[in-house]
Amino acid sequence: GGDVVVHAARQTQSLDVWTVQRLHRAVTDAGASKGILITTAGIDSASHAYASGKPLELIDGTGILGLIAEHTGIRVRLPQKERRATARD
Repeated sequence: GGDVVVHAARQTQSLDVWTVQRLHRAVTDAGASKGILITTAGIDSASHAYASGKPLELIDGTGILGLIAEHTGIRVRLPQKERRATARD
């Protein structure tokens, strides 16, 4: 139980450890029980290492797709930048 701090980011570059540290600080400052970082991009290994053992959950683009499939039964994929630029439909 308790409050949860959520940080959502739509971007193409992988999130770095600084973003995860900032989320952790927000969780601590708010006295929240957990922090969740959600991004359409990737999350670098330093971020995963920093989050280990802390009340933080990191969800990248692949994780978002897995959650959608798990909870809706719908399989989706995120478009790649170059696919959007060349799509003709």
